[in-house]
Amino acid sequence: HVDTTLSAGAQDVYVGGDFTNDGTFTASTSNVWYSGTTLQTATGTMTGTSAFYDLTILNNTATTTFGNDLEVNNEFVATLNNTIIVFPANATATMATATITGTDGNEIRLWSTASGTEYFLVIENAYTIDEVEVGDSNACSSVGGGITSLTSTDSGNNVCWTFTAGGQTIVITGT
Repeated sequence: HVDTTLSAGAQDVYVGGDFTNDGTFTASTSNVWYSGTTLQTATGTMTGTSAFYDLTILNNTATTTFGNDLEVNNEFVATLNNTIIVFPANATATMATATITGTDGNEIRLWSTASGTEYFLVIENAYTIDEVEVGDSNACSSVGGGITSLTSTDSGNNVCWTFTAGGQTIVITGT
């Protein structure tokens, strides 16, 4: 729990439980690792001066839920099979770059907190997204106007995503 000022510098910060920022978290060039083995929730301010620099999700035994807008100034990484990441409905997750890759049958899940209500995923630069299951996501503000994901699953209510699976391309556009 951050209720004052925490400056991470260039250090690695491992979060094994919940993360609440009611003060100022200064990431500098640090990598924050969500490394718990039970449900993890991140709340409070995670944008602007309290944005993450690098954020890596290592918890693939339980859900990692963000409770507010999220900003990652450098790289967001989720590469462990069966990772579940939940973003708040109507909130925005902004990432400079992203690597989100699972494997066949062990996809990484990107979902909204409210089924049928989109979250906004903005990836500003390069990304690799493969073997994911996506639901209730609007990616229209990402680089190039959307996201292309190879061998991934459309779980519905996604906007500005291109899913390619089994040699077929499914393009979902709109606003």
